[in-house]
Amino acid sequence: MPIFISENAKIYFKNLLKKEKKNTNLRIFIINPGTIKAECGVSYCHSSEIEKNDITINYGDFLCYVNKYELKYFKKSKIDISKKNSLNYKLILHAPYAKKSLENKFFSNIEKKVDNYFTKKINPNLSAHGGQIKLIKINEKGYALVEFSGGCNGCSMISVTLKEGIEKNFLKKFSDLKGIKDITNHKIGSHSFFK
Repeated sequence: MPIFISENAKIYFKNLLKKEKKNTNLRIFIINPGTIKAECGVSYCHSSEIEKNDITINYGDFLCYVNKYELKYFKKSKIDISKKNSLNYKLILHAPYAKKSLENKFFSNIEKKVDNYFTKKINPNLSAHGGQIKLIKINEKGYALVEFSGGCNGCSMISVTLKEGIEKNFLKKFSDLKGIKDITNHKIGSHSFFK
């Protein structure tokens, strides 16, 4: 398994999921990956919230979804649970690569710069709403193709945020590029910041 979950944590998650609506599993995510502000977490993920770039990890009694672009930051990760007392448990998610800057061999030089810009300049602001932006690629016409996740996926204000906030500053920084195109398959759900 790319992310190790201890037997005690599996039992804990299984019991939590029994109380949720049918077809609810888990999402393991990271905000601001590869930066000092990187934060990992586990949340509920209903089947209606599965995204195109998600990888499914089967743990037997439940499934976990992880964005394939985030998976490299979960190398050698472990999830465990410790019991504080008879009522309280503490979830421990150890991800030693979460804050490491991992270069993607497949990105061109400009894509590396754009990816770094999103990670360090844009995502810290989006994380306030539980969201993030991810560069998929720069197309032959000079547009950065991006996907939003977390609270940005399905947010009713995302087009305004993209055009009036992100893209204006982006074009000042990357004047050789034409703009940004959102290719997210937006689904409004409990994860969306503005519904």
